[in-house]
Amino acid sequence: MLMFNQPSYDEATKSLNWFIKEFGNLPNFIQNQLQKKVIPYFKTFTLHLTDDNVPKTSNLCENMFRKTNPKHNKRRTKVIKGIDIRCRLRERKWNERKLKKNQRSS
Repeated sequence: MLMFNQPSYDEATKSLNWFIKEFGNLPNFIQNQLQKKVIPYFKTFTLHLTDDNVPKTSNLCENMFRKTNPKHNKRRTKVIKGIDIRCRLRERKWNERKLKKNQRSS
């Protein structure tokens, strides 16, 4: 179960409750991580689900493209030239897909 990739706060809470219920059956490593890093900060981690003013990620470029990028891609999008190239590539791929779709339907 993915705890933080849920569509609503209620679903995320259900996920957390499942982990708490199954706590004794989980490996020690996961138990430690839940106790130290997840349960105390659960409301902070899921705040974006209840408050529309809180972004899902702190990286604005990731918010724009709705995707969490690997670190090397994040570095590229920190400069205007990198963002421009990224937008052009996305547009080109979109146009190619649209062309293929039109050719199939013809």
